[in-house]
Amino acid sequence: MKQLTCAQMGGSCDTAVTGTTVEELMANGVEHVKQHHTFLYEALGYLSEGDKAKLNEKIKGLWDAAPEM
Repeated sequence: MKQLTCAQMGGSCDTAVTGTTVEELMANGVEHVKQHHTFLYEALGYLSEGDKAKLNEKIKGLWDAAPEM
């Protein structure tokens, strides 16, 4: 299991988001944003496919660098 903060993934708080895979971490991050940062969740819908891909790559890089918990 690894952990990143909401802010590290492009959000606006320091809440820890965890996952056993990068896909699970990203899904948990989206759920956190949906519940606690509605304006950011809505903004995700306006990202281009290219920008979504860049964000996913950023998070995957952070995941790779994060230590196992």
